[in-house]
Amino acid sequence: TCLGAFLFARITKDGRDERFDSLKANPAKWLAVWTLQALWVFIILLPVLVCNDQTVAAAMPGIGLRDGVGWALWLLGFAVEVAADAQKRAFRATAGRGKFIKSGLWAYSRHPNYFGEILLWSAMVITCSSNFTQAQQWLTLLSPAFTAFLLLYVSGVPMLEEAGEKKWGHLPEYQHYMRQTSCIIPWKPAPPFDGDPAAGQSND
Repeated sequence: TCLGAFLFARITKDGRDERFDSLKANPAKWLAVWTLQALWVFIILLPVLVCNDQTVAAAMPGIGLRDGVGWALWLLGFAVEVAADAQKRAFRATAGRGKFIKSGLWAYSRHPNYFGEILLWSAMVITCSSNFTQAQQWLTLLSPAFTAFLLLYVSGVPMLEEAGEKKWGHLPEYQHYMRQTSCIIPWKPAPPFDGDPAAGQSND
């Protein structure tokens, strides 16, 4: 997927992934991470595996509404992820790694690339569901659910935001961005930062 291609390109350029530096020192945690990733690959493939099952394929109907909706959402998710990654690469090339991005899609979501990744796997289930004939086949919803779980609570958002807090947590502008910008689902951007630390306080 796009996420895999982006991570491969980044590790090729940077030589390492700093999110895993602390894990490499602990063999048990390192093994757990790789095992979890292997499990992730299997689970996200579930919709396609079920759809390609001979029994399901034999009863496959023609292209319908859910196929069209699924394809459209997949393309949207893919486009969002590609655009977000491209914007971040361009920002790093000009501003350097010492600054945080809050422009483009990143003004509407702190992790728009993750939103795109979750959306495209959700779309895959919608497309494949047009062939479902048994209730248990809806267990393929585990694909986007597990993806969202990993990105939101395990290896995605927590690691990145912990690293971001260490780098920029002392900056009022960063605090403002974090408080006022949606984590995953794109929403209205944060109001302009006026330099007052209290300006980043949320009303929630």
